[in-house]
Amino acid sequence: MLAATGFVMLAYVVAHMGGNLLAFAGPATFDAYAQWLRDLGSGVPLLLVRIVLAVALAAHVSAHAWLLFRPEAVRDESADAPAVPAYVVKSGVIPLATGGLIAIFVAMHLAQLTFGATLSSFDASTPYRNLVAAQSAWPVALGYVVAAAAVGAHLLPGIWSGARTLGWNTWRSEGLTRALSPALALAVAIGLSLVPLAVTLRLIS
Repeated sequence: MLAATGFVMLAYVVAHMGGNLLAFAGPATFDAYAQWLRDLGSGVPLLLVRIVLAVALAAHVSAHAWLLFRPEAVRDESADAPAVPAYVVKSGVIPLATGGLIAIFVAMHLAQLTFGATLSSFDASTPYRNLVAAQSAWPVALGYVVAAAAVGAHLLPGIWSGARTLGWNTWRSEGLTRALSPALALAVAIGLSLVPLAVTLRLIS
C-alpha cells in the first residue's frame, strides 16, 4: 500500500512539474495550459484525479503510520533479498520529516496560487503573472526550493524501497533500480526548483 500509493503520487508530481516548466515557454503558453486545466476541472476527469490523489495520500500516510508501530512487518529475512543501499538504511526519520515539510508547503502553495489568499494582486485569469508575483520575493522562492529538496529527499529512499516492496527488484533490475532511484529523486528536486530560481534571477518575468 505504501509503495503503490507513493508511485501514484510520484506520477502526479512529475506531471505537475512538467506543467510548471511551461513557464519557460512564456505567459501565453503557461496561461493556455492553466486554462486547459480549469476547463478540465469543470468536468469529471480532474475530479477523478483529485479523488485518486486524496485517497492515495490518505492511504500513504495511514500505511506509514501503521509501519511505524509495526516495524516487524517490513523485516526481510530472505538471504536472496537484494542488499539495501546506504541511503535507505536507517532512513525512517527522512520520510517523516520531509513528508511533514511537504504537507506544510502544499497547504501554503494552494493558499497562494490557487486561492490567492496571500497574494494581493492575485487574478485567477492570469496564472503566469500570479506565479511571477508570488515567487519574485526571494523568501518565497527559497521556500519553494527547500520544498523541492524535501521532495527529492523523500523520494531518495522511497523509490528504491517501493520498487523492492512491489517485487520490481530482481537480480537483473537491481543495478538499474539503484541508479534510477537517486537520479530520479535529483531530477525531480531540480525540476521543481528551476522556475522559482528563474523568477528570482529574473530569467522569467
